[in-house]
Amino acid sequence: MKKLHNCILNALTHGGGVATFIVLTAFTSAAWSQCEAGEVALELTIGTDAWGYEMYWEIAPAGAGCGSLEFIASGGNSDGVGCDGAGNMGSGGMTYDSNAQIVEGPFCVVDGTALDLIHVDSYGDGGTTFDLYMDGTLSGAFGGTGAGNVWSFVAGESLFAPHDVPCDAAEIVLDGETVMVSNAGLTVQSGEVSPQAAPNGSCNLPGAWCGSDGNASASAWLTYTPIVSDPVTVM
Repeated sequence: MKKLHNCILNALTHGGGVATFIVLTAFTSAAWSQCEAGEVALELTIGTDAWGYEMYWEIAPAGAGCGSLEFIASGGNSDGVGCDGAGNMGSGGMTYDSNAQIVEGPFCVVDGTALDLIHVDSYGDGGTTFDLYMDGTLSGAFGGTGAGNVWSFVAGESLFAPHDVPCDAAEIVLDGETVMVSNAGLTVQSGEVSPQAAPNGSCNLPGAWCGSDGNASASAWLTYTPIVSDPVTVM
């Protein structure tokens, strides 16, 4: 399944104040239409590390804990890892390949339901990433650490701050009001496009990060639609 986005991605900025505009065409899907009115379709894009067999996950009602009979969904190495890292209490799943990306869902839950995403790592070194989509829109991103994690969220409520994801990009209008966006407290999603570090370490080189920055650590998104077909220069 192709990953779902119900918007067009247009631009990203980083903390150095230089805007790098990137035009991307996104795929759309009606996968979440399988859910009933008043429900939210949840999907997970899971990225494994070099030891994909070490992880297991569950989505369960908030506070229910791993292995609850009320679990919503589960996946990964249930028999070998499970809820305790030793293969016990798992609710089912299939061991994932290493260094792979897996899409799970959609899972339909009532809008407003408080949930926990539970991650278990049998070796205790983490490394699995989870991108959470709600009705096709990226709404949360988590990175597994240590022997496991519990991340809480509410169905239908994004975990991101304003302009942290492409579908919530701040609109720039030609000759319009100044748009001020801060990336303080924002995140970077798995696989997010970013320029390369400047080869000479210059923080003022357009289209590049400071040489010491490497990959982006926090990004804000903006969108701009040219009114002409000619190339547009952004200063």
